[in-house]
Amino acid sequence: MTLEKIINLKIQEVEKSSSQKSKPKRISIVIPTFNHKEEPIETISQIIKIATDLDEILIIDQNEDNYNEKWTEFLDSILKYDTVRLIKSNIPSIPLARNIGGLKSHSEIILYIDDDMDIGENIIENHLAYYKDKKVGGVAGSIDGKNKKSEKNRRYVNAAKGGHMSFKKNVFLAIKGFDILFDGNFSGEETEFCERVRNHGFKIANGIDCIAFHRAPIFGGAGNQGKLGLDWYKKTYSNHFYWIKKRKGIKKYYRLPRHLYYLARYFRPNSKSLFSIGFLKALLIATRNARKKTSNQTKNQEVWNKLSS
Repeated sequence: MTLEKIINLKIQEVEKSSSQKSKPKRISIVIPTFNHKEEPIETISQIIKIATDLDEILIIDQNEDNYNEKWTEFLDSILKYDTVRLIKSNIPSIPLARNIGGLKSHSEIILYIDDDMDIGENIIENHLAYYKDKKVGGVAGSIDGKNKKSEKNRRYVNAAKGGHMSFKKNVFLAIKGFDILFDGNFSGEETEFCERVRNHGFKIANGIDCIAFHRAPIFGGAGNQGKLGLDWYKKTYSNHFYWIKKRKGIKKYYRLPRHLYYLARYFRPNSKSLFSIGFLKALLIATRNARKKTSNQTKNQEVWNKLSS
């Protein structure tokens, strides 16, 4: 999300007459969606089937105005359920959508699910069970039943995958949500958020029995974004450089090697692009953009205040 667009942010919740909507819930399932017309229908339908009257489903709709008929009819059909709420935002941004959902939720637990997931059985109950441990501030849900070998037997992990994760709302509020200055796909904002959860004294539980399955479309999904060219690397490196710069004190330096390792291992272009003038220019632009983001961190507070009012 560009900083210039923030001042034009508009949020609107579709009004419902039901008295159920403002009652406390056991869990709030937040589903951000942007310009996906088919994928969210399947995901939302699955969640509606497993949600009870004690739960709520918040659809954060960032779709552009060119709705297709099927998507519009689907939204109209599900709003009859007391469990479903529809909130529209005119600015597409994953961290912004997550903040909107978290702040508008009516429960103590917020479960974030991407709009292209198949939902495993007992996913809600399994997430809630981890919060019996008072030290837990978040749960890293499993995607496709896969976990890093180094994490399979661990009770706690350092971070969660953005497509499937949950957090205590009071922790979400205490650290003031996700950083909206992270942009692009695979931006790392959920990992940075988890870092702040841990810095606040809470742990991220390893939710190996909380399973969702990813239906990444051919032209979408974080794993395919590198094929879009050097612009993807500009945003990815900009986010990591900004993350490094925003840390305070010694933490800025002793975590630098980990960033460089991940950039080299997971965000390295092919050898042809790596030594090209274009990639070097992309790095310079990423550095400049990271500096700009660092100097505009007050925008996070401004937007947070606007969403909270």
